[in-house]
Amino acid sequence: MLVVQTPCQAAVSEATLTAKLTSQKILPKGATPKLVRSNGNLRVEVFHYPNVDEKTEKIDALLIARTLLHVEPGSVDSIVTRFFHDSQPSSYVDVIVSNRDIVGADAGIMSADELLAGIGVVVIRANDSVEQRFAKYCQAADVALRSEDFREAENLFQQSYKEAPDAARNDPKYLNGVVSLAHAYSGREDDADEARVYQSVLQALPTTATEEVLRPVRDTFTYYFGKKDYKNAETIAKALTGLETNAGGNPSVQYANDLQLLASCHRMQGRTAEARKEYEETLLIRRNQLGEHHPSLAEVLEGIGDCYVDEKNPVAAQEYFKQAKVAYDHAVVTKEPKFRISYEVYRSVMSRLNGKMGVSAQRKQ
Repeated sequence: MLVVQTPCQAAVSEATLTAKLTSQKILPKGATPKLVRSNGNLRVEVFHYPNVDEKTEKIDALLIARTLLHVEPGSVDSIVTRFFHDSQPSSYVDVIVSNRDIVGADAGIMSADELLAGIGVVVIRANDSVEQRFAKYCQAADVALRSEDFREAENLFQQSYKEAPDAARNDPKYLNGVVSLAHAYSGREDDADEARVYQSVLQALPTTATEEVLRPVRDTFTYYFGKKDYKNAETIAKALTGLETNAGGNPSVQYANDLQLLASCHRMQGRTAEARKEYEETLLIRRNQLGEHHPSLAEVLEGIGDCYVDEKNPVAAQEYFKQAKVAYDHAVVTKEPKFRISYEVYRSVMSRLNGKMGVSAQRKQ
């Protein structure tokens, strides 16, 4: 049993929890629980559990979860009860119960059949590979996420990563699922939960450069950059650019896009020389790949201008701001939807850019 606990709650001792489970006589005769705390989680493994049907396992898991909730009210979010059978000692069954399931059971707002149908089960066989175990937990996490059992989903994503870290970091279903979970927490304004989930992506950066894998990683970059956590954003941008560098070949437009992310981090950290060099490389790649007047050049030209402002070179800054203005003019009228900006955005950009050009012009005098 794995319990995701709220950090601010004082942990009840394993002895107290074990005594409570024993006193409730939830487990069949001969079955013994073992409680282990690890990384803030509580796992209770049930040994010598008899071979019974899945419905009975779900009922016992639900009763155990209710007991823990009463012992540690407010601290139990999601529970995985792990049943070991003597007939298959290297196999086990995980039955996942969320806090929402427990509340629903106590309040009687769901029928027994509805309640049991919503409880997830993961069966791990002795001959399952680590990749198969990873896939089973990831699939269960996806189901929980779609059912809006967010704590349960987080618990299962954690377990899937634990089973096969290398598989997780290059699996689009895992990475997209974890980022979707972060979005769900954000929608509920659970900032601490959102931050914790994004941190798990930061710890699982990919080693393969497929677009399905990299999309959620770029989303994670946007999160950290928006939070002004430029160090973590830089870590992600370096990983993104490193993947294509290691792959070899001519630099792609996507490499240039990721290099621009790295440049923006370096500039915000005051590392202007590095940032300008990266912006200039980005500009060269895009011009070679997309043409001299492509609208995607606008932000890069403006970034170079900003670097020259930081370096107290208003003459060079003014020149790049003028080039950026021309590129933004192209962006508002381009026929390429991917690069077109609305007139409202154009007006906002022009206001910002004109302000920069006015300041740099004054510094020239």
